[in-house]
Amino acid sequence: MKEGRIIRPPNFGWLECNLEENAIDFLWQRIKEANQNNKDRLVGNISKSLKIIDKEHFFFSKTLQPLVQAYLENFGPHFLRQGSTNHNQLNLDGFWVNYQYENEFNPFHNHTGIYSFAIWLKIPTNWNEQCKLPFLSGVEEKSKKAGCFEFQYTNTLGQIQAKTYRLDKSYENKIIFFPASLQHAVHPFYSCNEPRISVAGNISLND
Repeated sequence: MKEGRIIRPPNFGWLECNLEENAIDFLWQRIKEANQNNKDRLVGNISKSLKIIDKEHFFFSKTLQPLVQAYLENFGPHFLRQGSTNHNQLNLDGFWVNYQYENEFNPFHNHTGIYSFAIWLKIPTNWNEQCKLPFLSGVEEKSKKAGCFEFQYTNTLGQIQAKTYRLDKSYENKIIFFPASLQHAVHPFYSCNEPRISVAGNISLND
C-alpha cells in the first residue's frame, strides 16, 4: 500500500485552567453581595441560585477575555466558520452562583450565547468516596457518576461520547471554558450536608 495520511476532521473542545488568586477573591466578594434570585433562568433542580454582578467588568476583562483569545487560538478557524460572528464585540450575558445540596442536580442542557464557563469554588465531596456508597455496589466503575460534572457530544460517526469530571477538592478554583451549545450536566452527590458552590455564566455578542 502506498504511503497515506491521517485525516482528523475538525472538532471543538474546551479549556480548563486554574483561576488567579485575585479572581477567586473577586468572586467570593461578589457572592457575598448577591441577593437576586436566578433560579427562573435555570434547568437545575437545586435549592439556590443567585445573580452575580461583574463590578467594573473586572472578571470579564481579566479572566474571560484572555480565555476567549486562548479558545480562538486553539479552535478558532473551525469555530468561527460555524457562525459568522464578530468575536470582538462580546459581553458577559448571565453570571450566577449555584448552591447545590445532596440529591440535587442539573440535567443535561446547553446554554445561550457563544461561550459558557463553569467554576467550582467549594467541593465538599470526593468522588473516590462517593463511588463507594452502598447503592453503587456492583455498578461498573465508568458508570459511577455520583458528584460528577459531565460533557456529552457526538463523534464523527454520530456516537455519543462523554467526558466525566470526577470532582474532588483538587478541582476547586478551576474554570472550564466551553462552547455554549455543548451539552453538560451536574450529577447529584450524596451523604453530605454541605453545599457545592459553583459559578457559571454565558458570553454573547452585543446586539
